[in-house]
This record gives sequence, structure tokens and C-alpha cells, in this order.
Amino acid sequence: MLTHWLEQLFKVHLDKNEGKTVSKQEYFETYKTAFTEQQLHFPDETNCLPDEEGYSKVYPWWPADTLEEFNKQMSKPGTKGLLEKFKWAQPDGSHTPIAYKINKYGFRCKEFSDAPGVISLGCSMTFGIGLPEENTWPGYIAKKTGLENWNLGCPGKGLDFIAPFLQFFIKDELPNAKAILVFLPPSGRKTIWLDAEIEKGKHELMGANLHGMDYEHEPYIHGPLPYVDFEKYRCNDVSAETLLLNSMWKRENAFQHEIGQLAIIEMVAKEMGIPLVVIGPHYCNAFEEHMDLARDLLHPGRVNNKLIAEKFLLNLELDK
Repeated sequence: MLTHWLEQLFKVHLDKNEGKTVSKQEYFETYKTAFTEQQLHFPDETNCLPDEEGYSKVYPWWPADTLEEFNKQMSKPGTKGLLEKFKWAQPDGSHTPIAYKINKYGFRCKEFSDAPGVISLGCSMTFGIGLPEENTWPGYIAKKTGLENWNLGCPGKGLDFIAPFLQFFIKDELPNAKAILVFLPPSGRKTIWLDAEIEKGKHELMGANLHGMDYEHEPYIHGPLPYVDFEKYRCNDVSAETLLLNSMWKRENAFQHEIGQLAIIEMVAKEMGIPLVVIGPHYCNAFEEHMDLARDLLHPGRVNNKLIAEKFLLNLELDK
């Protein structure tokens, strides 16, 4: 059941956009398929672990946390020492195994059901790259509360990727969710949907990450963005690159964009009558306090994830 304002929005955007009219049902099916394809685009399908009941696939590795990268790190004395220190490398040089158990939508949780649980949103730090499920912050919270772990973390994505999925589907997919927890992804992440030509004359909707585009963006995180000449600005003569870079990294634009996504998430929580807790990495010093690392040596490890979970639990009141 869509809210009135969303019904009105559909009437505007589904009517003759791109030269054709589509129904809501067509839109939902296309969007859900594209969303799932984007989620499952990267894992190596040839290297799955045995199936486990309640899940669609089980993987031993995930992008950023790969066997190739592990072996590479083990060949360097410094990173080998870190892997041993954090118990990701065994005495015989083998890796500590991790099972990435994934549902049909590409989320790191069981297939959706009416089981009472906590919805966790965020990026790879919520998904838990480089960690066993029980050592992720959503895993800690599930164990502490006794509720199902509905981990909807999307590696490499911003909240604009997951917020529409939440708005369109989650009330039907997870009707007994007891809370929504958000661990904010880094600023500037945006997903752009576009058609990719799979073969001649056949197109499929796919998502592209603006922050993953092939240009040097690091200077703009810590330095000034391109300016535009005022006279050119008055004539709307602004380059596409300048607009794109400012859209991604200008503080006011990123803030405006993310307010909109959090407003959607907050609205869903209110419609479901459940609490919403939002925490950012700086609030809990995810990369500073009691520093430890996951198996990929890029993401926060077991100790930091437990600290993140404890911060959430301090701010969470559950009505079971």
C-alpha cells in the first residue's frame, strides 16, 4: 500500500518518461531485479560453499576480502603480522574461514520472513566485510536482543541505494521488524540508474556508483572543489564535470541528498511504529578507539564492531 504522496509521484514519473509509459507493477519488477543484480554482481559464483537452509548462497570470500588479497598480504611482513595479530591467519599460514551467507536479494541475512528482528542499514561496515556474521555489529545486536538479524548493509553504497527498497517493499517483506538502525556510510555516495546494453538491442537497468567513477576524486575530499566563473554561472554555462564533482562532494549538496534519504527511512520507521537510531562513524570512533581490523585489513574488526553495537544498544528502546 503506497502513501498518497508516493501515488502522486508515480503518476508524474511513470507517464511517458523516456518516451514510454510504464505501470507501477512493471516499475517495481524492473527496479527489484536491477537492485538484486547490483547486489549480487560481484561475488565469484564458481566458488560457493555448500548451501545452507534459509539462505540463497554462501560465499567464502567477498570483494575487498578475497583469497588473492589475503595471499598478497601474507607475502608482506608488516601485513602478515597484522593478520596474525588479529587471528585472521592460522599458524600454518592458512586463513581463518568466513561464511558470507546471502539471501535472494543479496543481503547478508536469512530469506525475509515475519520473524521479529532488527533492520540494520549502512555500507560495508554494516554488511561486515572481512568478519564472521556473529562479529558484525548487527550480529552482536541480534545476539544481545534475541531477535533476527535483518542486515541490509550494501557495500560501497550510500543510503539512496537502500532507502527506496525500504519504502517500496520492506513493510511487506519484514512485517515484524522491531527497529531500524542506520550506521551512516561515508559522505558523497550516490547511485545513478542507467540502461546497459547487454547485447544488441537488449537493455537492462543497472546501478552505477558515482564515487567509483574512473577519475581522481581524492583531492576534492580534502581540498577545494572546482569553481565556476560568475558570468558563466549567470548564463547557465557550467561544465558537466564541475556540476558532477560539486554534486558529489560539495558539503551542502551531500547534506541535502542524505537528509532526503534519512527522511524516507524515518518515515518508514514511523509507518511501522518502530524506533529509528542513526549513528555515524565519528560518534563511536569506529576507526580510532581500540583499533582492530577485519580480515581484509580495511574495515573495523571484531572489537570495534562490538563497540558500535554497544553504542546502538545504549540508544535503543525495544518493545518486544
